[in-house]
Amino acid sequence: MGEAPPQTMKTLEDQCKIFKQQQFIFIRALDNARENAHDKINSVKNINQVQHYLENNCYNLTDKRILTMFLDTCSDLNKFCTRLECKHPEIGKQGGPISKCKTLLTPTTDLTTVRAKYPHDVVNRLSCDEAKRYYGGIVSVIPIAMDFIKDGAAQIQKPRHKFLVKTMKCKMPGVKQNGARGSQLPTHSVGVQTLISMKTTAPNSLNRKTREVMTGLLNPPWKHAGPYNKWM
Repeated sequence: MGEAPPQTMKTLEDQCKIFKQQQFIFIRALDNARENAHDKINSVKNINQVQHYLENNCYNLTDKRILTMFLDTCSDLNKFCTRLECKHPEIGKQGGPISKCKTLLTPTTDLTTVRAKYPHDVVNRLSCDEAKRYYGGIVSVIPIAMDFIKDGAAQIQKPRHKFLVKTMKCKMPGVKQNGARGSQLPTHSVGVQTLISMKTTAPNSLNRKTREVMTGLLNPPWKHAGPYNKWM
């Protein structure tokens, strides 16, 4: 078989939504596995513990399927972070959303105190305070990881937006940042300005030849009194 195509943001979101719809099946599977492991006292602490339940304390096909779906989703989110970080190293800095996401998805990270908050309702959907204490952390991993990935993707888009704005400005010479033209075009052509200046000049100060030229320029041309021109 060939290598599976790389995950996209859309496919990851769809995958997380499908798992969320089966949260009650996931909790029931963890309940069964914990009971088989005689481990009903402590909460599910990390992703490694779910892997341990799948391999050693899970005997129901439905339970195996949902635990496998959880582990596969966490793995896909982690791989997506790695690919994103390789392609855009600038977003992989320590303390950034991608770095936090990879830490959250590390199999040994303690999730006991991790809780997804509004608008996520995965914790509130748990039946009681006891269930929230046992499973609140493990059900919060996927929605929080997805939020970190979206934040990382947003950091990639910001420099691109700034670059596009800068490129648009460079392609418009003569336009200042405030949108005003760098130079103003004259409101009248040179010929019009000459006629205006000549019209305002005192007639007595001009010689006879100049007055004749002005009269010919300023008076409208003669038109034939034909049927098409008499209304013009």
